[in-house]
Amino acid sequence: MRRVGLLLTTCVVIALVLTFPMWRWFIGMEPAPETATQQQLLGWIVISDLRRHPEQLQIDLVDRLQAEILDGWEPLAERSASDEERMSSELARQNIDILTRVWFCQRAQQYLKLPHADRVSFMKDQLTIVMQWNDVYSAIHSDPSGDSESSDDVANAFALFDKLDHWATTEPDPKLSRQLTNAMHHGVQFWLCTSDLGTLSFQSKAKLVERLADALSSGSVNTSDPLAITGEHEQRLHANAWKLLESWIVLRAMEFVELESSSDREAFVGKQIDAVKGWHLEKYLMDSSSESAGEIQLMLSVFSKLDTWIENAPAERKQAVKLLTDAIRLYALQQLREG
Repeated sequence: MRRVGLLLTTCVVIALVLTFPMWRWFIGMEPAPETATQQQLLGWIVISDLRRHPEQLQIDLVDRLQAEILDGWEPLAERSASDEERMSSELARQNIDILTRVWFCQRAQQYLKLPHADRVSFMKDQLTIVMQWNDVYSAIHSDPSGDSESSDDVANAFALFDKLDHWATTEPDPKLSRQLTNAMHHGVQFWLCTSDLGTLSFQSKAKLVERLADALSSGSVNTSDPLAITGEHEQRLHANAWKLLESWIVLRAMEFVELESSSDREAFVGKQIDAVKGWHLEKYLMDSSSESAGEIQLMLSVFSKLDTWIENAPAERKQAVKLLTDAIRLYALQQLREG
């Protein structure tokens, strides 16, 4: 009798602790992704262990989540207090990473199979998903105390992009790795085509430009295969690319003024100019009609903007930017004379 009483007591305690929706998960009655309610979709993320399920179910879940988000659902808008608590669990972090990777691999392969004419509209939907998904990803991976860098929106976005980049570069299948990398680079290009970087703080632009500069310098970005865009998207891309180059100049200016000898400064300027030339940015900075002018036209355009960049520089960096831009002009003139 004592054992029976203990069993009954245990059942009562569990019944009090678990809500009815949780009972379904507890006894293995997990709803199918295709028919799950929005609350149950959130349950898949914070309650279920997705490692126990086949890849096809994970794909079905990603497809359903994407459909709901594109239809206007905001996953975090109606979360309950219990959802909030479970979202900080290791299980939720594990699940969100599984779903993010499945989404990334599936959409990258679908994207690259599309005709070029259909890629922009496809990428538009994926960008919508990324912006919404980043909110969920950040909420799950962030520090509940809010004291760490992970509580910063920009840091969270970079954390997600770093994860995607890591999956692309460490994928053991060389073909899939190239597909993931190419799709991700086109995704970044499309984001630059549709976002106004002028609204970002200097610190955020600095983080972004350093990451892009590292990618360009490492050769991991294939600038010979940009996303096919026209019109308004092309204008936005050019405007944002110039904003990023301006931020890059400001950052390099602070390094430049730390150098003491004129020879070190001259070598530094030469290295930076060579780096920019090696990035082959003509397709991102110049109008289509000017691309044939290539490197020379690009450098002339850069020189025409130097005074504006001095004027736009933060007050504490203005003098450094002036010193660097003066050195760039002098270096270019010397190269012209020697050439």
